[in-house]
Parts: sequence; C-alpha cells; structure tokens
Amino acid sequence: MKHLVSPNFYSEKLDPPLYKDVVDVFEDRMRYWLIEPAKYLLSAPHGEVAAVALATNYIEGIEIYSSGKDSKNKSKEFFRGGYRKIFAMVSGPEFM
Repeated sequence: MKHLVSPNFYSEKLDPPLYKDVVDVFEDRMRYWLIEPAKYLLSAPHGEVAAVALATNYIEGIEIYSSGKDSKNKSKEFFRGGYRKIFAMVSGPEFM
C-alpha cells in the first residue's frame, strides 16, 4: 500500500532504505512539518510561541536523527545535544 512518509515522499522512497533516501525524507519532514509552518506562524498574530515550540522539536530531532536513538524520557539531554550540533556548524567545533 502506498502511503506518505513525509510531505513529498511515499514509502517506496525507503524501499530499500538507502542513506541518501533516508536523508531526503528526514530533510523533507523537518522542512515542511516544522520549519515552514514555524515561519508561517511568525507572520501570524500571536504565532511566536507556537513557532518556538516547533523549533524546539527540530533541535531535539537533529539529535535523535544523528544518534539513531529514541529520546523518550531524555528530551533535555537530546535538546542539548541537538543544540550543540546545530550551533557547532555555525560557530565551529570549539563551540562543542
């Protein structure tokens, strides 16, 4: 049965799950389920809090994806790890 695994990709994209395809799906999910809606909310009246909530999910999601582990009961730890990874890309490895 054909079903969406992200806004722009169907399950066939991950059959078999090649690295490039997994990255494509992850990027598509982050961009269209979190980043674009957050950008839209920033232009809506009183949307700032909702936009920040979406952004925090993005940060934790980066750590989940890069570690390959579940963040259940470890959200604070995973948020910190994702935050470090994101800002190390901008600031350089000395940030870590």
